[in-house]
Amino acid sequence: MKNRGSMTNAVAKRQSKLLFGVMLIVLAVLAVAMGASLLSEVDAYKDIEQNGAPDFNTLSVEQIKEKPYVSGNVEIVLECFAESYTTNYGVRTSDKSDELYYLVAAAPADADGYYDFQYLICVKAEPKHFSKMDAILEETWADNFQGEYTTFELGTSKVRALGGKLEDIFWEYVEDSELVEWLEQTQFFSTSDEAEIRSRILPYMIVIGESPASPTTAVIPFVLAAVLLIIGVLLIVKSKAQNTANPYAGPSAQAWDGGASAGSDAAQQAAGDAPVCPHCGASLQNNPDGFCPYCGSDLQQ
Repeated sequence: MKNRGSMTNAVAKRQSKLLFGVMLIVLAVLAVAMGASLLSEVDAYKDIEQNGAPDFNTLSVEQIKEKPYVSGNVEIVLECFAESYTTNYGVRTSDKSDELYYLVAAAPADADGYYDFQYLICVKAEPKHFSKMDAILEETWADNFQGEYTTFELGTSKVRALGGKLEDIFWEYVEDSELVEWLEQTQFFSTSDEAEIRSRILPYMIVIGESPASPTTAVIPFVLAAVLLIIGVLLIVKSKAQNTANPYAGPSAQAWDGGASAGSDAAQQAAGDAPVCPHCGASLQNNPDGFCPYCGSDLQQ
């Protein structure tokens, strides 16, 4: 007969397989959800491949609110209003910024080079973009600038809502800087109507370089999900099979006091209505040491 230690290890292995199998199935479900999200962008990918992403400068407020993929040049930067950086237990680890958030103007230019300002929107920039964005910011506010103005071509990029803490920071900046009042005084949007001006300050950001998923990329999560699902199901089935197959449940598995085996007439008559192990479900007829002879579990727990 196996000792209790080896029996306990066998039970632990079965439970580990079952738990790992369930975890893999959960990951498979998450992979399917990710694949479905990427698959929804395939049409946008094909459209951009054929026609290119629209210039954000030429889109209306209503079109931007649909959160499309856009392209176009950044030529007017009003401010850098927020940053993100790395911390360690709440303490900033470096003076360097991981991301900067700029407030830019959407403004198509006419044939004479005059801008027609449409709305203000944020641009989320990474360190490789900082120098150009900062140069445009400086040139935007420079008096009597001499030379060629800097422009920054976004490439295909995604419009997203600011949301959460970042949106709170954004509106706090708008109020603290008295941006609305300045836009009224300068008639930046050719109007001094406060409600109209506020409707053109958009809590959206353009994420530079974020492109829609290609059909090939969208399929990858589904393939991964299928693999995880197959492995997970196999592990669960195997653990169940091992739990059902009990090599110690045979008629001569356990010797009883007086030399009678578990399957003998004498043992069965003496046992009467035998209790069952709460851990493995095996019938218990005589167990002087307090442990199940089949799975090794402590019957007192």
